[in-house]
Amino acid sequence: MFRLISIVAHVKCYLFIALLTFNFSAIAQEDFSKSVAEAEVAKIKDIFNDDDISNAGGGKWLAASVHREKLITLGRISVSPIKKAIDTVKDINHRRFLVFCLTDIDAKEVDELLLSLYFDQKEPNKHAMHVLKRRADKGKLLQVAISEAKLESIINKMATEKVLSAGHTARVLAILKQNSIQMRIEPILQRFTAEVDNPTINYAPSNLSYISPRVGCLNLYLYAFDLLGEESWPYLRKALSECPKDNQELRKWLTIALGTASEPSVANDLKSLCLEENEDLNVRYVAIKAYGLSAKNSAIPVLESLTKDNNISDFYTNPDGSAYYPIRAAAGGALGRLEYAER
Repeated sequence: MFRLISIVAHVKCYLFIALLTFNFSAIAQEDFSKSVAEAEVAKIKDIFNDDDISNAGGGKWLAASVHREKLITLGRISVSPIKKAIDTVKDINHRRFLVFCLTDIDAKEVDELLLSLYFDQKEPNKHAMHVLKRRADKGKLLQVAISEAKLESIINKMATEKVLSAGHTARVLAILKQNSIQMRIEPILQRFTAEVDNPTINYAPSNLSYISPRVGCLNLYLYAFDLLGEESWPYLRKALSECPKDNQELRKWLTIALGTASEPSVANDLKSLCLEENEDLNVRYVAIKAYGLSAKNSAIPVLESLTKDNNISDFYTNPDGSAYYPIRAAAGGALGRLEYAER
């Protein structure tokens, strides 16, 4: 009996030593990884301080990209050294690059840092917003909630800013998955429907030059509905059911919004819109994406037929000067998303 107790005691002792060794090893590994991350951040600093490396054509960003990749592989450990550098660096271009480094790091700490920067009043707050949107486009939705006061500040900002800026803010609201859906979607819907009913007269230039300025503007809100997905369905369905029958323009755009949010019941209506030759090419462009998301693989025959469409864009020409075919492009993109979803 005594021998058995002695064996058990020895086993417990060995297990304790093994656990202790493992913990020390893990701590040592984390300390080493942190020192590597700090070294990579320091190398980025050296590049941005090097006057022999030109900023023209993104020269410094390109030179620093190899260090960004190493920070990404280190993951969560990289966040603290990056944050420390952002807090101390004065050069705006350098700070923007450091924020950009956070794009592909999958960690809760990244969400917290980006939100903190977004609510800051100085650069790179706008760049933080763009990184938040890029992360959302890659499926990295926020893992943290923000306070109701901060949520209200975003909503108030969206209600008062110009329509294009509000469209970008809509995407920020869309990715706040841990906050109330009702508080987030209602202001998005309000700005979206108001813009459909009373279009802005002179739109500021946007990077969506391959479609008309108006459709490009509304497309920013469609991105938000895409990010919201299924949680937006009840609100969009309600808006469509309450929309007057004679307001065909708003009903059309609410249908496109539902399709962009992958709601399946509007697939047939979107199919008709995609094939309607008398419909504006730019509207058809966004409707095609919505149709693919709504109908899924059932959309493939129609999408394949649209890749042969001969309509030429009035708003965009390819960089080589050749004609741009928006319907073909939209159909090809929709088919590509379906193929990617199957992997």
